[in-house]
Amino acid sequence: MGQHVKEALEQGYICPSTSLASASIFFVKKRMGGLRPCLNYRGLNKLLIQYLYYEYLVLPYGLATAPSVLQAYINEALREFLGRFVVTYIDDILIYSTSWDQHVCDVRAIVHNMLKNFLYCKAEKCEFHMKEINVLGYIIQEGSVRMQPGKVEAVKAWLRPHTRKALQCFLRFANFYRRFIKFFSTLAQPLTHLLWGQNKRLNWNPRAVRSFEELKNAFSTAPVLRQPDPKKPFVVDVDTLNVGVRAVLSQQQDKGGKLHPIAFFSQKLSPGTKLRS
Repeated sequence: MGQHVKEALEQGYICPSTSLASASIFFVKKRMGGLRPCLNYRGLNKLLIQYLYYEYLVLPYGLATAPSVLQAYINEALREFLGRFVVTYIDDILIYSTSWDQHVCDVRAIVHNMLKNFLYCKAEKCEFHMKEINVLGYIIQEGSVRMQPGKVEAVKAWLRPHTRKALQCFLRFANFYRRFIKFFSTLAQPLTHLLWGQNKRLNWNPRAVRSFEELKNAFSTAPVLRQPDPKKPFVVDVDTLNVGVRAVLSQQQDKGGKLHPIAFFSQKLSPGTKLRS
């Protein structure tokens, strides 16, 4: 704790404070090693260390508005490049280009603007000039996007939940990748039915067990999605069932070739919608 305070003072991140408001501080391990300070805010952004008060001069972790403030600041710093060759998500910055030489120029432009706006990157957390990149749960490369293998393995190894909360956790995790899963809502419907009622323990029936295994298997066989090409025609395959609507958006990448999926869509119909249809 003392080492963190010393370093933060030397770097100009905090300063002594005399405010009556304070927040407790604790540390969590970072994925790549080291410790990250986390604060439980109850008032202003300060921390209490051995009868001395300090307050932050920069934006720390823990504030509810911190992500949106950081996102707005980065967007403003890179505004002239957004939509041209860069996309941002909080502190993740993705630069894309059509050629190697152009990519070098684009990276330099982004780094220059970041430095100009006092935004700095950790070199060990950066990847430059990659043909394939792991970002925000996806593996992205030219013309295609697929699920992270580690996430797929996590779903395949998922044990059958025994409580409502555990099943909700599984469904939220699986739902993140629903665009890759053909007929996701139809597959997941028996599982969502288990959540009805007030019982905390789940009453698994053969249909729900089969649904759970089929949904897990769907992750193993999910296709790589192609990026849409606005210059080529799209094909939409729509199907309606008693329980919902499902569709596949595809494109023919090569003339005379087979259709490749771009995205899958499925939605369960509410009782009222079923009556109207």
